[in-house]
Amino acid sequence: MRWIVLVLCAACTLGGKRPTYQYYVLGTHAPTRTAERSYAVSIREITVPGYLDRSEMATRTVENRVVYSTTDRWAEPLSQAIERTLRENLAARGIAVQPHPIPGVYELTVDVLRFERVGPDHVDLWARWTLLSGNSVVDRGEAKLQVATRGPDSNATASALSEAVSQLASQISSLSRVAAGG
Repeated sequence: MRWIVLVLCAACTLGGKRPTYQYYVLGTHAPTRTAERSYAVSIREITVPGYLDRSEMATRTVENRVVYSTTDRWAEPLSQAIERTLRENLAARGIAVQPHPIPGVYELTVDVLRFERVGPDHVDLWARWTLLSGNSVVDRGEAKLQVATRGPDSNATASALSEAVSQLASQISSLSRVAAGG
């Protein structure tokens, strides 16, 4: 009996072709000019919804339907990719981004609600962010960003999602009352 199971398992693997995966990362879309450092922040937490907490790239086909790619993958966990890219984009906008919370440094939390291709022509990034000083809320905001893709492939999707994170960083840095001195 044991041999039959082994032979059947071996037969199933013969001739079967494994899919070829393509891996993508988010990139920084920094502004052309770096501003002076206006304040310091550490990123406390980036959360993504459970349906995005996976390696496969997602496409929202209709309001309540998501399809996952069979070949296109994120090269790192999505929450880490968003955090890394957000750090780089905030730093390019004049915000001193600290690796760990330290006294006197603001803390940023970002709750990502959507981060996916939507149909054939754009991506969505919906997020809520909160800037804290200790346990006190200093500022908060919500972003519903839509960025056009420059093509139908996953490379265009990753580029558009990178641009969306850049726009989120721009919104956080420009709308924050801390940046405005309030």
